Amino acid sequence: MKLRFAHEARTGAQLSQKSIHIVRVLDYGVNPAEVPFYVMEYLAGENLSDAISVQPLSLPRFLVLTRHVCLDCSVLTKASTWRESCPIIHRDIKPSNVPTDPRLRFG
Repeated sequence: MKLRFAHEARTGAQLSQKSIHIVRVLDYGVNPAEVPFYVMEYLAGENLSDAISVQPLSLPRFLVLTRHVCLDCSVLTKASTWRESCPIIHRDIKPSNVPTDPRLRFG
């Protein structure tokens, strides 16, 4: 399990260097209690879950966010072409894992 975690952390770090659509992995390891961890970049702002809990998304904002989620998935799908042994399955796609950038223009 530790080897699999280390492999996934290394792969995530490599992929994050290939695309702006993947959150940067800055470090990873195992703490003194033998619990694996990795450190990702901090993204300011809210996530999609926070945004939709306040009010429904406007159509322009929905379209911009949907495009970015599709780009993220496209990057992960193409990951196997960047490195031969890089099968990626994102097992946790959900609104709270979709960051929203307050600098994006929504029309």
